[in-house]
Amino acid sequence: MVSFLALNRLNNKGRPCGLYLKIEEKNKIKRTLVSFGKETELPPTTIENEIIRLTDVDFKIYEDRINLTNEFSQRFILNRKLIRRKHLKIFIESTEEYIFDFERDDPLHGVLTRTLLEDLLENKDLKASMKKGISFTVNAVNHCFSDIIDFRNLLIDLLYDMCDGKELDFKDEFVLLSCADFTQIITMDEGDSPEYYFRTPAYYYLFLLMHFVKNKTNIQICRCCGRFFVPKTKKETLYCDRMLTNGKTCKQWATVLKRKIQVKTDIVLDAYEKNRSKLYKRLDRARDSLTQTEKSISFDEYYAWLDIATEARDKYMAKQISAEDALKIIEVND
Repeated sequence: MVSFLALNRLNNKGRPCGLYLKIEEKNKIKRTLVSFGKETELPPTTIENEIIRLTDVDFKIYEDRINLTNEFSQRFILNRKLIRRKHLKIFIESTEEYIFDFERDDPLHGVLTRTLLEDLLENKDLKASMKKGISFTVNAVNHCFSDIIDFRNLLIDLLYDMCDGKELDFKDEFVLLSCADFTQIITMDEGDSPEYYFRTPAYYYLFLLMHFVKNKTNIQICRCCGRFFVPKTKKETLYCDRMLTNGKTCKQWATVLKRKIQVKTDIVLDAYEKNRSKLYKRLDRARDSLTQTEKSISFDEYYAWLDIATEARDKYMAKQISAEDALKIIEVND
């Protein structure tokens, strides 16, 4: 839900800032992004495409900011006397500059991150909020960047369960999807199609995910790149349309893959699958503080390995590199 205070913050055209969304036929969505400076009609897309896109987003930009915020917070907790006005000024200016750049480079996530921070700070800017409470403000900034990462982790778990045909646990693991409130904008001249309003990235994707699950969307894992995709037909589909090396898609590599996969003794393909499974288990353990180990890895680390390992495997299959060179890249020796 969006507070009435949030709705009172208007842009220069008299419209509350945030993301406006309508669901059209065949799960197509129409979106208008409203910031203080302008209103932008975002490219047309579908619920399925937006959910898949979130699984592919590089969240290093979020993680870097979380690390900097945590560093500042720890310094403040350990010795408040060391936090001077200049430190507070640097934190405020760097955060504001960061969100400004974020809005420019990734408008949807940037604007919704700004509106989320505004709501958390209760209508106060960073400087005014710092005067009220440093810890409160730092935690609010941290939450702005960790909220979407936490949601993406939940999304990945849910999609894996859907791929495996498991019954989704809405009472415990995915209780977030069991019930949620969303803000609906009703106007007299917009016809019968309701318009929804969002001021946080996680709630935008939660709304889409609830429809994604309700529609019993057919979700698969590509046998080539190891990422999620939604097949275009009901037929069993093993490969997605993502572009790989040499301008070829996963589907275009299918013929080569089938021939190679049939050779069960192929040491490179075997090493690729074993190391991918090993690293995903390390990623899975990292999500729970009780199961974390020194070898636990982040999503970015997992996908960084996946990208270079997949490229090495593809080059090996295309006979561009030897099995020995491919194994040097693929194998994780620790």
